[in-house]
Amino acid sequence: MLILVADEDKEYAEITAELMRHAGYEVVTEESASSAIRTAKIRRPDVVMLSVTLSSGLGRQVCAELTARDPDLPVVLLSNRRRPEDVTDAFDAGAADYITKPFHPQELTARVGSLAARRAAITGAEESYAA
Repeated sequence: MLILVADEDKEYAEITAELMRHAGYEVVTEESASSAIRTAKIRRPDVVMLSVTLSSGLGRQVCAELTARDPDLPVVLLSNRRRPEDVTDAFDAGAADYITKPFHPQELTARVGSLAARRAAITGAEESYAA
């Protein structure tokens, strides 16, 4: 299964990507909203993980665009914002989950694993992760 990680913070993107690789996923990373959308169109990931602050705050818009195209695509928004309205805005944009930074590695892999399993059930894809 393929996971797209899009975060302009290279350190968080690499940490997140490495956690997902360690859990058995194939991972591709991007650093901007436009490259994330382009990669999602071409590679068709099973789960997308987006920073809310991607390209100066376009993470929610990218989420909305991706889920409008594929309503079953699980998109996880990552943010350091913890206000209730930030969380509800994420879900209003179509996010399947909202995880605050800094995150606990086990929680992140468990949440993504659950979403990946649901995606596999919907698409009939074979699960290739060890989570």
